Amino acid sequence: MIIVSDYRDPHLNLAIEEMLMRQAPDKPVLFLWRSLPAVIIGKNQNPWKECDLEFMESMHMTIARRISGGGAVYHDPGNLNCCLITQRTAYNPDDLSAIMLRAIASLGMEARRGGNSLFIQQRKISGSAYCLQKNMALHHCTLLVSADLDALRRALTPHKECFDSKAVESIPSPVANLKDFLPGITMDQAAETIRRSFGDSQRIHHAADICQQPDFRDIYAKHRSWDWTFGHTPRFSVEHGGKSLTVEHGMVTGPAGAGSLIGKRFPG
Repeated sequence: MIIVSDYRDPHLNLAIEEMLMRQAPDKPVLFLWRSLPAVIIGKNQNPWKECDLEFMESMHMTIARRISGGGAVYHDPGNLNCCLITQRTAYNPDDLSAIMLRAIASLGMEARRGGNSLFIQQRKISGSAYCLQKNMALHHCTLLVSADLDALRRALTPHKECFDSKAVESIPSPVANLKDFLPGITMDQAAETIRRSFGDSQRIHHAADICQQPDFRDIYAKHRSWDWTFGHTPRFSVEHGGKSLTVEHGMVTGPAGAGSLIGKRFPG
């Protein structure tokens, strides 16, 4: 089954991914979506350490946390998000990469896999992450087609505060758009090529029906919440405003010298 979202809300589309996984479909599902400008961090990351939140706010960018691990990625309408959901017993970490590599090859370009990423020449065009829960597996990736790479670099360059944290850190790589190698490529062409590479069905289902399912409203509310986006951050210490602060679940908890900051959301 192939599902395409017409929504551009990253929280909504991440909630659809989680809803699809909870529904435990018998056959593989490919879910394709795009987003307004946003940074999506991994489940176990620190948003203050991964992003320039001030720049993002000035540009009206969204910050969101996904249920999979891995590093922070930038989304905008020039980036295509591809999510493969399968039964856990059928999950193969190579399957999503194979779909993407076949699609890129059919466009006349040779890409290679390096870890959880795809590269053309020495530049990264796609990164992926996965989530395993009970009997289901979710594996999703980005594909930079015509994204704003200047905004990507700004959003993913945080301030140089001194953090002490066990949160997962992103590994930066030089990036490129698919259009840098295929100047005439459009988003519709890229999406159609990936659908053909998946090969299960050319009947396109739309994501609106998923949003009407029981429990979807609660999943969506979680993805939009401060408690999930910031409060899920692993405990960390940071030098901020001339003070050394301890932060747990996004809240300043110490030390005693932190004074009025204690009990408030970081950065206070």
